[in-house]
Amino acid sequence: MKSTSILKNFAFASLLALSIISCKKDDDPQPTPTDPTLAEVAASDTSFSFLLAAATKAGLADELAGPGPLTVFAPTNNAFRAAGFATQADVESEDAAVLGAILTYHIISGKVEAADVPVGPNAAVTVLSGGTVYTTVNSNGVFVNGVEVVT
Repeated sequence: MKSTSILKNFAFASLLALSIISCKKDDDPQPTPTDPTLAEVAASDTSFSFLLAAATKAGLADELAGPGPLTVFAPTNNAFRAAGFATQADVESEDAAVLGAILTYHIISGKVEAADVPVGPNAAVTVLSGGTVYTTVNSNGVFVNGVEVVT
């Protein structure tokens, strides 16, 4: 079943840390630039089209387009392919609950920059699904569940 193997096969997971910081209103009439939302970041990179399709199907698109802050260990299209989703249509035909469970396993509430990832080895981090991922930071890079973070 795709849902049991997908977590093991996210060898190509990318780390996208996204935080949208609220600004208090002041007298300065010039607009304050804001960080792009996760959805905007993902939409600007075609390697995340499967992620956006999964978020839409799972009913999480509004969360990704919202102000955050969220940290997402964002699976690329290659990660979805490694998990058995050969095409975007395969993602779109998957059960919404399965996709929701997969995605919330890759999201942390709050802003976590790469430099702030718990060092570990195997530091427990709670994800939105209520599950736990394990992070390690060493001279070889940042790892989540033993998988190297690409970006």
